Amino acid sequence: MPIIYQPTTSKDNVKREFAVIHHHSVMNVDAFYSIPVMTDDWKPFIDEICNCKLVISSSLHGIILSEAYGIPAILLKEGDMDLLKYKDYYYSTGRHTFPIANTVNEALRITPADIPDFTHMQRILIKSFPADLWD
Repeated sequence: MPIIYQPTTSKDNVKREFAVIHHHSVMNVDAFYSIPVMTDDWKPFIDEICNCKLVISSSLHGIILSEAYGIPAILLKEGDMDLLKYKDYYYSTGRHTFPIANTVNEALRITPADIPDFTHMQRILIKSFPADLWD
């Protein structure tokens, strides 16, 4: 995504301390700290993420996009979430241990996992793209 879209910064150029991105299935959340996942335009969603110092997310998209833009993320386990897809993401980036918080307050006390260098993965992905089909 950083290759495709460069986010706009906040007007005052001050980042929020944190934001929470809930999985789309979670209802009745505190909107003050939340970034809505379901939107008609993905650019403001990424802008919001990039205007934060930390993202706390039960949405895998929130974690992946945050880290892609260099924003630390903490996995927020809400309810009976199946962690398989989260483990798949973290393991595929070479991280077999990663922090999981059960509450936002707990997440604020946890050190986020180090963000991997995605450069090599980006190169492989771009190289595998069948560009010849669009010549």
